[in-house]
Amino acid sequence: MSKFFIVSGSHDPYPKANAVCAKSIENALKNQGHEVIYVVTRNNITQSNIELINGNKVYFIPKAINDVHWSFSKMNDSFFVFSFEKLILKITHLFVKVTFRVLSFFRRKTSRDSAMDSYKHNFVEVMTKLLLHEKPDCVLSFSVPFTSHLFTYQSFLNSNYRPIWNCFLLDAHAQRAGISTKQKQLFELEETIIFNNADKCFLLNTLKEGYSKNYLKVIADRFNYFRLPFLKIPLKISVENNVGINKLKDTIDITFAGTLYDESRPIEYFCLFIKAAKGTKIRFHLMGKFYPKTLITLQKLKEFMPEQIFLYGFKTREFVLASLKSSDILINIGNNNSNQIPSKILEYIGFQKPIYSFIRDEKDAALEYLNLYKLSFVINENKDTPISEIFDHALAFYNNCKSEQLNITDLRNSFRGYLEEDVTSEIVQIIESQLDE
Repeated sequence: MSKFFIVSGSHDPYPKANAVCAKSIENALKNQGHEVIYVVTRNNITQSNIELINGNKVYFIPKAINDVHWSFSKMNDSFFVFSFEKLILKITHLFVKVTFRVLSFFRRKTSRDSAMDSYKHNFVEVMTKLLLHEKPDCVLSFSVPFTSHLFTYQSFLNSNYRPIWNCFLLDAHAQRAGISTKQKQLFELEETIIFNNADKCFLLNTLKEGYSKNYLKVIADRFNYFRLPFLKIPLKISVENNVGINKLKDTIDITFAGTLYDESRPIEYFCLFIKAAKGTKIRFHLMGKFYPKTLITLQKLKEFMPEQIFLYGFKTREFVLASLKSSDILINIGNNNSNQIPSKILEYIGFQKPIYSFIRDEKDAALEYLNLYKLSFVINENKDTPISEIFDHALAFYNNCKSEQLNITDLRNSFRGYLEEDVTSEIVQIIESQLDE
């Protein structure tokens, strides 16, 4: 039996893509008799430094100064904080920011750099002690945030203890949509450090073309490509009664869950589609994180269709899964980065629900999955088709889906090689072969 560290920005049951991936690999490793210990950044200020969660030892690394900004941001984003309270929060947060900026000025650093230095110091200090205390045989680091990789590497140098180190790069770090040339150069430099020092780099298969050119050919043997997140068919969940959206029998309930960015995930076309449903029995349930401009757009749309649009903001994973399970149709919205796979789409398929997928790129990564799923209706925003016609076709597609009977065996066969057990077993085989060397 070997001991594994999983270093991540979050842990199960948090619904981030890296947590989904880490949990699947954790289960596969434990099934082989290995011990798994989590090392994660603190998600809130109430957590202690170490807890036992779902039978796993979980160490928390404090973010220190970042906790303050994180707490204020969460409160400001909440739908349960009234306008006057938000004003007080914003004023207080502004005061805190100004204070940090003044302190940073005397240190000749930006407040963001000061916060990152503090976070790095905490991470490396704690991780160095944990490495020497636990002596893991292998460390698996996940890229949310990407600094989990960089600071883990620094901890190896500080502790002078070097276990096997494998990186799971779930994000296209240097290929993000909307980043500046300066940021891109910085991200490429950070990735180079990881690529040159990790024992293995597990990358999304959508990144294979972009990460197999130029200097990367020299270290090509370190790269392994896999599909993420791991597909579960059928998706079995257990939720309490009266959790999730208020489903009505005479309505068609359409749900979106996820993050809507202002620049990299524009929703103008999706809003046109919603407007085309005005006056019908179709209701739209939108939950997740909405960036400022997007939130304003959605709030105006809700004023236009108050009885058909419901904005929930952040909700618990149980609420989200219960809502998806009880909805009639699920919404996927693509973004400007065609390499990125929306993690929710595979949960959608696991629920065996009709999917309306809005894309703006012929190479959208989600199409790899949608093309194998017969209950998906792809809406290409670049097609010169009237929105009213698109809406009518989408509604007709849904009505046809109601008579479709999905055979679980056939569906699993269609996604052979994509399923959780297929991908995790392949990854664990690679990792165990390293332990035997």
